[in-house]
Amino acid sequence: MITQSPLIIVFGRVFFGFITLVLILIYAKTGFRLKTFSHYASLVALGILFGIHWLSFFQSVKVSNVAIAVLSFSSFPIFVTFIEPVVFKTRIKTKDIILAFATFIGVMLVIPEYDLSNNLTIGVFWGVISAITGAFLAVYSKYFVKYYSGILICFYHTISCSIFLLPFIITQKLSIGTSDLLLIILHGTLFTAIAHAFYISSLKTIKAQLASIITCLEPVYAILFAALLLNEIPTIRTVFGGLVIISTIIFGTLSKNSKEIHKHI
Repeated sequence: MITQSPLIIVFGRVFFGFITLVLILIYAKTGFRLKTFSHYASLVALGILFGIHWLSFFQSVKVSNVAIAVLSFSSFPIFVTFIEPVVFKTRIKTKDIILAFATFIGVMLVIPEYDLSNNLTIGVFWGVISAITGAFLAVYSKYFVKYYSGILICFYHTISCSIFLLPFIITQKLSIGTSDLLLIILHGTLFTAIAHAFYISSLKTIKAQLASIITCLEPVYAILFAALLLNEIPTIRTVFGGLVIISTIIFGTLSKNSKEIHKHI
């Protein structure tokens, strides 16, 4: 619904998200300091990755449609499945590999044709880039929730991402109407600062892969809202591929060890 470029949308959301998080941290009196210099460097690097993640996602939305963007982004459990065991020195389960492969098949079905001149195919490409960067964010953020709150981690994500994008923004000729501005502010406060902090906080009690699978239910809501608000009706092929992805998500979520889940409720 926002008519601006992905660059302006992402900068706006992280900038207003940063302001919101500053106010929350000041109100909570939790402070802004980190334990080590390496933590500062790592969170700044993750903030830059955060920016690349959202730029690629919104580029996918702009060149294709909401359904293509959210469904291709939903492939990120595939990458989490293989990244998390390497980072945390755990074993890859056969079931997780099967689920990742099933999700991959779903993404392949979403691609309308294997032709880079097709905007929808380009949209899938950008969506997968967003998925890869999102997977790294999920896994490495899990490391930092042992030391800091989700809000503080999100604060460093947004401030470093804002600084990273600022040189690109000042070269733009900005012309933002009231409607776009209000939507960007809403995007930055409610749908970035608060939502992202909640997501990172969840990583304290569940595996990054489980969090990513639950998050991938987003296509259900996004496609419905896109149909209702934007009149974007997905093709039969997109719906079929989406059903494969969503079915895999539901199966993966329900088949998780109940002891792991119930002990954190």
